[in-house]
Amino acid sequence: MGVAIIVSFFALLARGIAIASACKETYFQGLTMSIVLLLVIENMIHIGYNIAMFPITGIPLYFVSQGFTAVVTAMVLAAVLLVISTGVLERRKLI
Repeated sequence: MGVAIIVSFFALLARGIAIASACKETYFQGLTMSIVLLLVIENMIHIGYNIAMFPITGIPLYFVSQGFTAVVTAMVLAAVLLVISTGVLERRKLI
């Protein structure tokens, strides 16, 4: 289970980089990379303190933790990424 979570977050990182590189506007590139890095870095810190590499900080493991704020934040960030990626795909079809 743990390996699947780590692999899924690296897949999220790879997909986020692909979305950011496909954006024409630098604003959306920066927004995409900041959202993806926020999710991936916080999750790597969370995984790090579960295996005793980092001190415990209290940040949630996005998409896994069941706290209301963590779930809502993760879903809003995922929705923003989906809107940006949809805009990228629509611009590709128009060109």
